[in-house]
Amino acid sequence: FSEAIETPKSDPLKNPMSKDEIVAKFWTNVEFSQTVTEKKAKKLLRLLENLEELDNVNRWVQLLVA
Repeated sequence: FSEAIETPKSDPLKNPMSKDEIVAKFWTNVEFSQTVTEKKAKKLLRLLENLEELDNVNRWVQLLVA
């Protein structure tokens, strides 16, 4: 058996990920990193969900630095 996929999942125009898929991938990466705490990850996710209101990207960096 074989299968070909012309447009991979996460192509922003042709096959975008849903918000739920993006959030699930975020949590998978947080868990894999083993450096970002759950508390910091929740804060980071809130910042990302309200990106247009973020006044300074340094807040992201502070949450990502162990």
